[in-house]
Amino acid sequence: MDYPGPVSLRLAAGVAELLVDASVLAVQSGVRKLRPAPVRKSRGATLRPGAETPLWLALSDKARPLLRRRGARTLLARELGVHCSRITEYFLKQNAMPDAERTIQLMIWLAREQRMRGERPKRKTPYYGI
Repeated sequence: MDYPGPVSLRLAAGVAELLVDASVLAVQSGVRKLRPAPVRKSRGATLRPGAETPLWLALSDKARPLLRRRGARTLLARELGVHCSRITEYFLKQNAMPDAERTIQLMIWLAREQRMRGERPKRKTPYYGI
């Protein structure tokens, strides 16, 4: 959407729109196991899945149905370079999150799996074959 005004305000409006879309996606995906946010003890403390991480919860909700097939968790664990039990902790128990590099690898895996299954990601803009 094109916003009138200075470039800095247009950038801020674009970021705000992305945050609103992400929060709507998190609510629509049925975020259910929300725990109260723990008090952060130090500046570099590790994030845990919960109220502070709606984007991770939305991503894990999209990946969980693809892991139901026998052996799917093992194949994903090999691709991410982690033990199979970590996949269970990421997606079923939801008491851990991968680091940034593995999250990006997971997003690539998710897009590839959706493409192989014939699912197209939902877009707000019309699809012109690009």
